[in-house]
Amino acid sequence: MAFNWQKYDSITNPKNYVIGGGITVHLNIGLNATYPITKNLDLGAGLSFIHFSNGGFERPNRGFNIYAPSAELKYHFGERPNVRNTKSPGRLERSNDLYLMLGYGDYQMNEHELDTNYFAVAGISAIYFTQLSNAFRLGYGTDLNYWMGLTANPDGTMGQRNFDNLTVGFILQPEFVISKLTLVSGFGIYAIHLNYGNFKQTYQRLGVRFDVYENLSLGINVRSINFMLAEFLEFNMGYRFRWFK
Repeated sequence: MAFNWQKYDSITNPKNYVIGGGITVHLNIGLNATYPITKNLDLGAGLSFIHFSNGGFERPNRGFNIYAPSAELKYHFGERPNVRNTKSPGRLERSNDLYLMLGYGDYQMNEHELDTNYFAVAGISAIYFTQLSNAFRLGYGTDLNYWMGLTANPDGTMGQRNFDNLTVGFILQPEFVISKLTLVSGFGIYAIHLNYGNFKQTYQRLGVRFDVYENLSLGINVRSINFMLAEFLEFNMGYRFRWFK
């Protein structure tokens, strides 16, 4: 998985750009497998998902998705590593975790994408994780977010803020753990949402998180709907409470 930020000029001729704004987000997620066919030659195949957008940070946000299958032949000039004699690490220490996360982002509304009005969205998530293997854990919980723009005026300016700005979602969150780095994914549904209604719209979370000190972590996620429309970039800080098995 890779996050790339690139600067470019979208003002000179915005029709020439697929993605609007001064920041772009590039996600490249894939699975690859190789099989040795000779002493020095491997046959490989894989499938990648590639996404370009600005993460909903600025409109217009005409991003695009690519599904890219691949095939490869890999030749080893040196001696192939003998992975069959590699010792298994065995069962590492595992835990159940209650993860609390504070998130923040800025976004523009689709119906006012050519305006310069930005709206803040902030929230808290509570997710309970069960570690199922050395590198995989599964969590379920809730996301509570307060969206300043949900009650915006018809001209795109800030409107009156009340409980209609609050959204509640329930999420299933599988994660892959590589030492202090965590690859985050999530599949949720909005239980309360002013524009989408209740239990009618799913949303997704995709990102990375890094443990900076013991149980404290920092991360960044892309929040989207329908697996293609980015809502906002979710910068987050979290803390986990652990119960070792």
